Amino acid sequence: MQSNEYYKDKIIGENFQRVTYNAFLNSSVKPSKEKKRSFSNLDMFPTLLASIGVEVPGNRLGLGTNLYSEESTLFEKYGISYVNHELSRNSIFYNTKILKDDYMELRDSK
Repeated sequence: MQSNEYYKDKIIGENFQRVTYNAFLNSSVKPSKEKKRSFSNLDMFPTLLASIGVEVPGNRLGLGTNLYSEESTLFEKYGISYVNHELSRNSIFYNTKILKDDYMELRDSK
C-alpha cells in the first residue's frame, strides 16, 4: 500500500471539498432538475421510493423531499445552517414522552 504522503499532492488538492456522489440507475421517473440541488440524507427516503415508481403525495415524506420533483428541499428553502440549528434543538416533549426512560439514562450518564 502507498503511504498517505504519496497521494497528498497527486489526488487531493489543498482546496478539495469531498462530496457524495448519488446515482439512481434505471429509475422509472426523470428528474425535473438534475444538478445543483442542495439536499440531505432526509431527502433520500422519498427520492428512493419515487425512483422505483411509488407516487409520493405532495413529494414529501417526513422532513424529506422527493428530488425528482420541483419542490424545494429544506436546505434549499431555509439554508443548511438554519436547518441544522433547528434539528439540534432540545425537545422536552420528545425526551419525556417518546424517549422516556432512555432519555433519563442518557441524561444521568453525562
